[in-house]
Amino acid sequence: MSGVEGISSTARSGRGWNTSPWRAPGLVLAVATAIASAVVCLPRPASAETLAQARSTASQLTTQLAADQNRFGVLNDAYDNALALEQQISNKIATTQAQMVSAQARVAGDQVLLRSEAIAAYTDGTGTGLNALFAGTGEQASITGEYRTVATGDLQSTLDTLHGDESHLAATQSSLTSEVVSSRQAVASAAADQQQAAAILAQQQGLLRGANSRVAALVAQQQAAAVVAAQQQAVIRIGPTISNSTPPPVGSGAGEAIAAAMSQRGMPYIWGGESPGRGFDCSGLVQWAWGLAGVGLPRTAAAQYSDTTHIPLSAMQPGDLVFWSDGGEISHVGIYIGGGEVVHAPSPGTVVQIAAIWGNGLVGAGRP
Repeated sequence: MSGVEGISSTARSGRGWNTSPWRAPGLVLAVATAIASAVVCLPRPASAETLAQARSTASQLTTQLAADQNRFGVLNDAYDNALALEQQISNKIATTQAQMVSAQARVAGDQVLLRSEAIAAYTDGTGTGLNALFAGTGEQASITGEYRTVATGDLQSTLDTLHGDESHLAATQSSLTSEVVSSRQAVASAAADQQQAAAILAQQQGLLRGANSRVAALVAQQQAAAVVAAQQQAVIRIGPTISNSTPPPVGSGAGEAIAAAMSQRGMPYIWGGESPGRGFDCSGLVQWAWGLAGVGLPRTAAAQYSDTTHIPLSAMQPGDLVFWSDGGEISHVGIYIGGGEVVHAPSPGTVVQIAAIWGNGLVGAGRP
């Protein structure tokens, strides 16, 4: 469309876009100590902090926080490993206890059987397999003596083996019980280290948020200073001069115009565009938004500048139009929404968005 403005690279290059800114105890202790010491060594902002200092502080905090988050991951792994070890030992204890119950049952049964065989063999001769040997005299007597010795030795050997097994199982259970106590202490220690590290990380995150807030505040101060400086130094070579009289009140449709323009955020910039839901250029967005509020405006930024009442930047109210020039001609316009920001359609390849007012090429403001 002829006469519909684009935005030059000169104007774009000077804009201040709104880009807003484990489980060895020694290891766990070392990691927790490293995180704790990091907080103590954090840089403190000076009372008269510059933007460069604020950004440096935020950068250091960001780097330190990333390193400590890695250390926190080591503590988490250590805690998980301690839990896993505790579970393994508990499982071993359960298995050992089951083995002991079974072994004790066998021991008790063997003791009863051997006792019965011994009593039968040495008293009334009714023991199974032994009564015939213990019944005769003469040659048979010597054989009987031999078998008595063998039977007695077997009985004692069996009992000794069973008693040894009992002792071994009892010792194993005692050892595992000690391991459980140690593993539970390790879990408790890992959990405490983990909680301490989490508290320190939360503190660091709070410090980083504060540093980022200081950066944002200083950036806002610089942008406001740039707007004031541009107002004081700009020499407007086109259009009528700004009236020193009291500007007219803001139109009643300002809120509606702002809401309309804001509803198109994310729509692509289209040169000559003036279609909601499809795309706009800068003056097309302004004309459409204020048109919905019942105010007719010309189609181009230059014509809109001529058609509005020029007001000081310091007197701007939401709904006013803000203009920029390129090479002595009005080339861009946005709708002021307050807080030093405008909603506008910047340039090809971008979308309708909110941006802070920038000083390069700033001409002034106009009230529809």
